[in-house]
Amino acid sequence: MNALSRPRTRPGTPRAREPRSAVALPATLHDRGGKRLACVRNVSSKGMMVETAIPPPVGAAVTIRVGPVATEGRVIWRKNGRFGMVGTHPVAKAALVARDRRCDRVIRHALLRRGRRSGRSRPAALPHRYLARLFQWLSTLTFAIVMCGFLAIALFEMVAVPMRVVTAHLAP
Repeated sequence: MNALSRPRTRPGTPRAREPRSAVALPATLHDRGGKRLACVRNVSSKGMMVETAIPPPVGAAVTIRVGPVATEGRVIWRKNGRFGMVGTHPVAKAALVARDRRCDRVIRHALLRRGRRSGRSRPAALPHRYLARLFQWLSTLTFAIVMCGFLAIALFEMVAVPMRVVTAHLAP
């Protein structure tokens, strides 16, 4: 039996590890540090593993919200941008597994982005990305409206010239 196949147990407790379901769910983490983006990586009926830019300290009370499903609990471990939490009440595992969908690439990139020099994460970059995308979308929309205007003028001129000729011939 290797280290990966044997069930995890705490020292002095003879219980087997709860089965986990691998998921990738965009979530919101609420703790004393405020509200920030997170991604639930696996879930069991007693807890979950969550990935975020700045994990809360061990022992901190947290609330993880995935859409309408909120789970309260305490952090029991943290390592490399991930942390494990045990729920104060049974976790709605079936609802979370049914809701499973892959994290948006932009959100995932923002969660995993680390500072190159200091080793610290930069969660403040996310609003700037949304503003950049909004500016790009508005620029594209403005360009499309201007092009529609030019097309309308060109079509009007194409139809107006022959109509003037016909009107001139039909006039008494």
